[in-house]
Amino acid sequence: MNIKSNIKANKKLDLIRIKIIKLIKENINKITEKDVSDFIALEMEKEGMDLDNIDPIHFVVINKNTDDSHWDKKTWKPEVIKNDSLIMIDYWAKIKGPNNIFADITWMFYTGNNIPKEIENIFNKVIESRNIALTFIKDHLKNKKIPKAREVDKAVREYFAKYGLEKYFTHKTGHSLGLSSCHGNKFFISKNSNKFITPNTPFTIEPGLYFSKKFGIRSEINCYIDENYKLVITSSVQDKIIKI
Repeated sequence: MNIKSNIKANKKLDLIRIKIIKLIKENINKITEKDVSDFIALEMEKEGMDLDNIDPIHFVVINKNTDDSHWDKKTWKPEVIKNDSLIMIDYWAKIKGPNNIFADITWMFYTGNNIPKEIENIFNKVIESRNIALTFIKDHLKNKKIPKAREVDKAVREYFAKYGLEKYFTHKTGHSLGLSSCHGNKFFISKNSNKFITPNTPFTIEPGLYFSKKFGIRSEINCYIDENYKLVITSSVQDKIIKI
């Protein structure tokens, strides 16, 4: 697989994220979630990227809309982005070419300086769970062992369980990245998977917590295991909510 294409795609997503922040900052109270989603798609085309044929509409949601980890675009009623809004943006694309791999990443933003403590606390726990998943993988690799996908997922769930939060983690810990869609067909990092993580195959780590009718938080990065048993992160890594 052309891993360099995933790295290149992630760099382009970084550039687009800078433009997203500027767009929102200059248009508070004037643009909707869908306006931002459409803007992302246009910027991807300008950058020479291909959208996902299966799921081309990008995930841009605010406040209570972030509580649904599997956002239903069929019933989407886009809301206006206002001051003091929590924003989740999950976006994905690839460099044009049949052998190039998708990049898929999620970032959290807040339109204001005073992020509610509850949101910050949950964000920090999601970040810690992501780091636990990475450490779990690295510890196996030190002994030249490839972990099973479900073992990584279990480490994340056990961390959330310590705080009584496991029931709010409602999806998989990650997935392989594909050539025609952001969701690849190599493996899922889930509690029911019997597969090992495939070396030299980019994948996501994306834990999240979702509180019904309140808010949700997710952190998503891209990485892969190389031939030297090293975990290589191919995307930018978020450690703080971005204030807009």
